[in-house]
Amino acid sequence: RSGRQIVSKLLASGRTVVAAVRDQTKALEIFGEAGVTEGRNAKGILFVESGVDVTDPASLTAELFAGVTSVVISTGAVFGRDENGAMGYLNGMTPEKVDSQGVAAIATAAAKYVPKQGKSSTVVMAFQSASDLEVWQKLDDVIMGGNSDSALSLSESGDGFIWSGRLVLEGGGF
Repeated sequence: RSGRQIVSKLLASGRTVVAAVRDQTKALEIFGEAGVTEGRNAKGILFVESGVDVTDPASLTAELFAGVTSVVISTGAVFGRDENGAMGYLNGMTPEKVDSQGVAAIATAAAKYVPKQGKSSTVVMAFQSASDLEVWQKLDDVIMGGNSDSALSLSESGDGFIWSGRLVLEGGGF
């Protein structure tokens, strides 16, 4: 769910965004729910590149990174009901495969295709007030029978946020 928030905020800041997705139809539906469309938006421009699978380095091509100056990663394992109704990771898209191997593949491709930039920073998502945190929802493992929990709070200095919680490895969940 973080991807749609990241894309929305980048577009609102006037950026041109290339969203690399596996399924364009599904991505456009999800972006539409967030009020984002492919092409020109209020301040930024969105390009949706489909057929990208972070677990397949061959899909991370030079063409995908053409003109890209920054890379933001928002991947996640694919969990749900399979064709038999059982809950689990779908199509082998486990956290190890997507978040570990996939992110490594993106980093390798970005190092190869994205030109080196001077150091600078741009605030994409301000975390300076309680209302800035309200756009985020936590998704703890209690929805899967686990006992872990977390919270997001504004830092004392007001220039960021603190994600804290309790990780319980025994007893289900994810």
